[in-house]
Amino acid sequence: MRIEIDTQVYADMPNSKNPHGYMGFRIYGDSITFVGGEFEDIGEQVGPRGANEFVIDANDFTMKDCSVTIRGSSPFGYGDLYGKGRGAVARLKKHALMSVMGDRILVENCAFKVFSYGHGIHLHGAQDAVFRKVNMLGMLRRTDEIYAETSGLAKEHDYKMMFPDWKQGQPIPKGEMLSLTEDGIRAYVRGVNKDGEERATGYVTLENCTLTRMRSCIALTAASSATVTDCTVREAGGTAYGLPSDCTVRNCKGDAAFSPLLSIPYSNRRNADIELELMGHPNEMGDHPLATLVGSGHTITISYEGRNPKQLRPIMIGSTGERYTEDNSDASELRSKNAASGITLINQTPHPVELTEFASSNKVKSRGAITDHGVDNTVRKVR
Repeated sequence: MRIEIDTQVYADMPNSKNPHGYMGFRIYGDSITFVGGEFEDIGEQVGPRGANEFVIDANDFTMKDCSVTIRGSSPFGYGDLYGKGRGAVARLKKHALMSVMGDRILVENCAFKVFSYGHGIHLHGAQDAVFRKVNMLGMLRRTDEIYAETSGLAKEHDYKMMFPDWKQGQPIPKGEMLSLTEDGIRAYVRGVNKDGEERATGYVTLENCTLTRMRSCIALTAASSATVTDCTVREAGGTAYGLPSDCTVRNCKGDAAFSPLLSIPYSNRRNADIELELMGHPNEMGDHPLATLVGSGHTITISYEGRNPKQLRPIMIGSTGERYTEDNSDASELRSKNAASGITLINQTPHPVELTEFASSNKVKSRGAITDHGVDNTVRKVR
């Protein structure tokens, strides 16, 4: 079975009051299975509010041996440099692959291409979602290419960013990769099920999945917990792995070519148990860190394949990255957001480890150099 959607259909729709726009396919009914389907958008048009190709408002839904190609969002080619939501200088009309509210969803042996600005799969209150042998491909763009444009949003705004707030008015950085999509598999904190009940997004399982060139490829920081095994992330545009409390990660790998390998960005996250292998990449760009870690009680091992890296990237303990920096004028918020304690890190890579002033009572063994600005940390450099 092959179904094509001419994206002009979306463009011809009247304006929708639904904040999430139009739905290509709404699955509303339990115990439904799609097997062997091919779904592809033809064209680059988009409706007044954007779209979700699939909305899974059902329990026990299975998608197996399917392929989906998503096209059509506006403006495309700038990521979210010009805003999203209220205050955006250009209204962003997204087009996502799949929104999931139901329970016990299984997506297995499927190939997804996300050639629009929007998430791949986003979970809203879903419980016990399983993704097995999922292959997802997004799109990136060199920021230098934007400066060659002689018309369009970048030219109109003097090649400066308008989003996020803490970057507004700064020149678009050269020598970096820009993600043209949103996240690959993304958990939101909560959602509403088909019965109108609000609940937190629950447990998520990823097995033997490969995600390439999405923004944050595995973005599960808001899930209740997760198990991630035998997964590979390549050329993420934002973060390769973003992980929640009480997760277990085994036999997984990824590169840090254009963004960090690992992020735990919220200081209330607890007890993540993570083993990751850092893959080499021949064409690294940008000055991003290897990892940014906050929270408490995590046990993290980062191993390494290949030759010595061309550029050393720090593993930051006690830092969420650029959002909460020393430029923040609220000292208590800065400390609260970046707090890191009781973390055990085994760094088998040559990359350095930096413990910030917000890091306390952590234990670090590292092949790379260690800088400790924190309190009561135990650090040891190893071969």
